[in-house]
Amino acid sequence: MQSGSHLTKNLNVVSLSIFGIGIIIGAGVYAVLGTAAGVAGDSLWLSFLFAAAVAVLTAFSYCELASMYPFAGAEYIYLKRAFPKLKLPSFLLGFILFLAGAASAATVSHAFSGYLKNFLDTPETFTSYGLLIAVTLINLMGIHTSSRINLIFTAIEVAGLLAVIWFGFFHEPKRQMDFVFTAKTFTVSSLVFFVYLGFENIVNLAEDTKEAEKNVPRAIIWSLVITTILYVAVAVAALRLASPEVLSSSDSPLADAIKNVAPRWVNVLSAIALFSTANTALIGLLSISRMIYGIANEGDLPKLLTKTTRESKTPVYSILVSSFVAAIFLLLGELEILARVSSFAALCGFFIVNSLLIGIRYKKQAIKAKFKSPLSIGRFPSLAFIGALSVIALCTQFEFKIYLITFCMLALGALVYFLTKRFS
Repeated sequence: MQSGSHLTKNLNVVSLSIFGIGIIIGAGVYAVLGTAAGVAGDSLWLSFLFAAAVAVLTAFSYCELASMYPFAGAEYIYLKRAFPKLKLPSFLLGFILFLAGAASAATVSHAFSGYLKNFLDTPETFTSYGLLIAVTLINLMGIHTSSRINLIFTAIEVAGLLAVIWFGFFHEPKRQMDFVFTAKTFTVSSLVFFVYLGFENIVNLAEDTKEAEKNVPRAIIWSLVITTILYVAVAVAALRLASPEVLSSSDSPLADAIKNVAPRWVNVLSAIALFSTANTALIGLLSISRMIYGIANEGDLPKLLTKTTRESKTPVYSILVSSFVAAIFLLLGELEILARVSSFAALCGFFIVNSLLIGIRYKKQAIKAKFKSPLSIGRFPSLAFIGALSVIALCTQFEFKIYLITFCMLALGALVYFLTKRFS
């Protein structure tokens, strides 16, 4: 084991983009499409487009900051390097995003066990922990192995969506769509926005990436562009195959959409959902392991978390701790609440990143960025400002207990911070 050594830069813009596509697609679209179709109707595709536009506002802020600070630790690093006096707020930001990522991994591991029930009658707890162990072992093999597995799983995920698109566009449709724009189109955008979450995890792999200051921004943009095209096309295809009423009343909307034209594909889509959830757990745990590796490298967590293997430069203890915390969340249950906490924490991170970019633009000693958020007015990053406002609007959609749980997590983070400083 080596302490404080750099990670091996194995990823290029293509492999990093595939990581992004893999974690964005996940299994979210399989679940949310039916509910969203029931509200937006035939204008659902526009809801996906509007949601993508909101995601892009924040994505540009991530791109600029990642080109300035291409390090593991992402949001934590951005805040600490730009404003060194904000040590505790920087740590709390990184800590809450780490916990949110672990909670998300626990949630998708549980979802995996639910999908597996369609094929094997295995205990859900056994299956959920089995997946966590499996993806942990893959990540321990090194970023090269994780990248290969992600490539395979992402290809399978995309193939499933392309199949739906094929049947919707190139088979005789069961119904004609009514392309009517309504106020509900905007309302649903706030719901489907969450299927784009995941692009922010790309920045945590900066130290695994060649020429990260250039390739991380490119990967963020490419992953969002490709997933937006897929989502919009899938929404149109599904609505050409089934009515909004049918989709909204289904637990498996995409499977029900194609069952009349391709009944054999129903089980195939259920199987693909297994790969989607497994891939989300794989990349999610990989990303948060880099988050705490970056925090430990700055001295705000025990240096043990920076130890890497000699050959593959894999941060073993960071990976093990990440998986252990996810396992604890799985044991606690209440996974639906944890999923909402995870989404809220991600939005808090988005708000801080957008606000941070505005602050950095007006710093006299700011590092020169190799990527600039477009459509700025002088120094003022207008897209970051609009992004911050849109995130505030989304943050008001949560119930009070989500805010309370997040506050408790922040209190725990403050305790961890002071204990680390006390005993380090």
